[in-house]
Amino acid sequence: FPSHDKGTSQNRKMRAMLRDLANSKPQGREMTEEDWKAVFMSAIGLKPRYTQNLDGDGIVHLGWRSSLMSKEQMSEMIELMYAYGAEHGVVWQDRN
Repeated sequence: FPSHDKGTSQNRKMRAMLRDLANSKPQGREMTEEDWKAVFMSAIGLKPRYTQNLDGDGIVHLGWRSSLMSKEQMSEMIELMYAYGAEHGVVWQDRN
């Protein structure tokens, strides 16, 4: 299953990059890895979903499913993360 291996490799790379973004705090942004993932998924055109909370007085974010992204979407996101990091001084760890 080479395609599965590629997806796993891309996912590991994305997770490592999200960790580096969170640690580098570019533009003074103190965000979690999941926050950064949401920002970049939105940047490539994947939109969040929301629903009303149980009390009816607010909304609930239903989360991001990077596991449902295509290889092309994942590649696009990784390239965007690299570009953003280069522009904002993110220190990438070499984690081959």
